[in-house]
Amino acid sequence: MQIDAKDVFKRTTSSAEAKHETTTRTALKLIETERMENIAKTKRLRAARLAAEAQAEAEKKVEEKKPAKAPKKRTTKRAS
Repeated sequence: MQIDAKDVFKRTTSSAEAKHETTTRTALKLIETERMENIAKTKRLRAARLAAEAQAEAEKKVEEKKPAKAPKKRTTKRAS
């Protein structure tokens, strides 16, 4: 049987350190989840904004193509 140097000097974690590690891992997972949700929300809002801008631009072009209506002439009754 051969003893490996890693096994001889293996470090054990105390219960406080284990709790700290668990808390740290959980917090990092939450932070990463929130970051990914924020990125997804930003992409969704950007796409919606670009779609709205494109639609507004298309409506503007349609309005520019329509000929302007001439104002109606008003006929006034003349007092005789």
